[in-house]
Amino acid sequence: MDGGAEKAAERENVHAGHRERVRGAVDTDPDFTTFSEHEVLEYLLFTTIPRIDTNVLAHKLIDAFGSLSGVLNANPAELVRFAGVSQTTARMLTAVIPAARKAEISRLKNNVFLDSHEAAAAYMHAFFANRNTELLYLACLDVNDRLLNMGLITSGATHYTAFDVKKIVESSCRHGASKIILAHNHPAGSLAPSSADEFVTAKAAVALSAMGILLADHIIFTSDGYYSFYMHGKIAGAYSMCDRILGTAYMNEIRERKQSARSGKYIRETSDPKNSGQV
Repeated sequence: MDGGAEKAAERENVHAGHRERVRGAVDTDPDFTTFSEHEVLEYLLFTTIPRIDTNVLAHKLIDAFGSLSGVLNANPAELVRFAGVSQTTARMLTAVIPAARKAEISRLKNNVFLDSHEAAAAYMHAFFANRNTELLYLACLDVNDRLLNMGLITSGATHYTAFDVKKIVESSCRHGASKIILAHNHPAGSLAPSSADEFVTAKAAVALSAMGILLADHIIFTSDGYYSFYMHGKIAGAYSMCDRILGTAYMNEIRERKQSARSGKYIRETSDPKNSGQV
């Protein structure tokens, strides 16, 4: 073996040993708690890039996109511009977060009851994790707060998405909802609802009430937490408008629901809404 070939073989052996050491470290720390961001990315790159030092590439990608999250949320077309990143690697990287999100949602999906703002926020949070654009989701519930369907209504920019009230009503009716919960995120904004958020919430409440469907809550998510319209009295304001416009008596239900507000529970409807004053 000539000198050049021998040195190349030595480098390959050292690199192979490095990968085994990294894999051993992952076995010891599967949650990556002691790993830097570029070390996590380096490990992910092992799966599609054999025998090449992925440490340097991991540093280049994080430098370019600002963080591990930036790399995993990048457009595949941007990733393949870097030497060493194939279409396969780009697809693998950009699938990590959606796959993790899907796994978390599937873990919670069986017999889900969204009967409080805590339960609703805990379940819905996964739909907004690592999202860079504003999304509006609709959770359809039966009379006992069992989740029937969770679906995306609209998506928009980092600071705005349209609230399609017609689509909200159509989806609610299609899934046979007795109640619904709206949820959207403010990826680049504050936790507090905007005046537009409050207006469309009231507008949706009126439209849904005409179909006999209750708007139980509207939850806003940010990276810092969530804001529940129900817990801040905003749903009561929306149904006060319903009573004025439609001649309904939804405030009776709101008053009953407020009696359970200390526990954060959405009050459950009885089997006979005519006797309970509820939807």
